[in-house]
Amino acid sequence: MKKWISIGLAVVLIIGGGIVGWNKFFRQQSASSSNLTQQIRPKMVMTLKKGNLVKSIIASGVVESIESQELYFKTNGTIKSINIAEGAKVSEGQVLMELDNDKQRLEYYKAKNEYERAVINGTQSEVEEAKLNLKIAEDKLEETKLKAPFSGIVNEIGVEEDSYTELDQGKIVAKIIDDSSYQVEVNVDESDSRQLSLGQPARITLEALPGREFAGKVVDIGANAESESGIVTLPVTVSITEKPNFIKPGFSADVEIIVNKIEDRLVVPITAIFSKQGTTKAVQIIDGRPTVVDVETGITNGKQVVVEEGLKSGDKILINTYQFANSGTKDGTEQSKGGMIPGGRMMRGGGR
Repeated sequence: MKKWISIGLAVVLIIGGGIVGWNKFFRQQSASSSNLTQQIRPKMVMTLKKGNLVKSIIASGVVESIESQELYFKTNGTIKSINIAEGAKVSEGQVLMELDNDKQRLEYYKAKNEYERAVINGTQSEVEEAKLNLKIAEDKLEETKLKAPFSGIVNEIGVEEDSYTELDQGKIVAKIIDDSSYQVEVNVDESDSRQLSLGQPARITLEALPGREFAGKVVDIGANAESESGIVTLPVTVSITEKPNFIKPGFSADVEIIVNKIEDRLVVPITAIFSKQGTTKAVQIIDGRPTVVDVETGITNGKQVVVEEGLKSGDKILINTYQFANSGTKDGTEQSKGGMIPGGRMMRGGGR
């Protein structure tokens, strides 16, 4: 008899403990759900609408002129005159410097007189010979003049008046740049290089001109990668398609190369998406309460992600799901760590 009484008491205790446990569990779940609802403030919620997602590669470089040329005299001589200063704007064909050319000038006039006499009194062969000698003398005189090969800015002068210059010295007399077109050469990480193609648009910002953004495009992709300190990169040249006067060679530049652009799609912050048990989820606000829903995501740029399925325009979702990690929601689902997108197609670089 005592044995049966003991067994009965044990059963009662077990059942009682179970009831207490279940009551406690449901109270916790109810309190947790109520707590989540109370935590949701308007600034934590976004209403979905279609937009654009930009996939880009970010790199830095220095502004340089697309065309520049080092200038040399084609003959030896003493610098007689320097007609420009560093920074001067010059036109194609403008005489920048001259050598002492008294000898060449004398030879030219002598050849010219001989040619004129041959035309009057000489035979055909004498005329041809005099004409050739005149051309040679004219070329030698021209060699004493340093002319601008194209319009631009003289950004370096390497000689002084009355100094002597020799061809075999290889000394730069002057340097000219084309100030109508500039470019930036950047180094792109090898892991991003496969996304590059010629003609891709770019956005360029300059440290010297804060708040300004200039349009550009990819005009050259290096044939060979470069390695420095174990980091492998590919040289890429981006031209600046705008031509403002205040851009100068040597300015520091940040370049954003647009490698893809998704338009008119549902785009959400990456913080609005999280993963649980291998599936991608978001927290949708339904009737004012948070509800975990399954979603399918597409391409991402590390800041934003395209939502392919599971949500639609007009739906309201939490912007940041991380704060609800390990908290119950209306449907009793427990959220895991936010910001993880299994299967999402990741893009390196920033987006807008």
